[in-house]
Amino acid sequence: QDHIHTNVKRRYFIIKGRQCIPTPLGVALIDSLERYVPEIVKPEVRGSMEKELKMIQMGLSDPQKVFYDMRHRFLKYFEKFEKARVHISNALINALYKLYQGVSVEKRSSTGFVRASELVEKEEL
Repeated sequence: QDHIHTNVKRRYFIIKGRQCIPTPLGVALIDSLERYVPEIVKPEVRGSMEKELKMIQMGLSDPQKVFYDMRHRFLKYFEKFEKARVHISNALINALYKLYQGVSVEKRSSTGFVRASELVEKEEL
């Protein structure tokens, strides 16, 4: 349940009733990651990691080799992310702007964006 609370706190989604409803920020994050680094949002990748860790636990895999392979794989993902960081950042900035669009003008910085320290809670998204 902690991961759900964390995602709500980060404003990736809200909870209405028993449903998780994505915010513009949550949608932008997933859309960007799926577009530029799809591997890190695929459940198969996490499943594969869990399987490899289970093999170590059972004594069937070498921890050093598994670590090396995972590290190598995730460095490739990071390189893809790094190449797309400007596109991903722009998508997230636009989503944050939409998320906090109702914040009063007095709370905006001279650049037109709201500073993180100045954000006020909105009643509804």
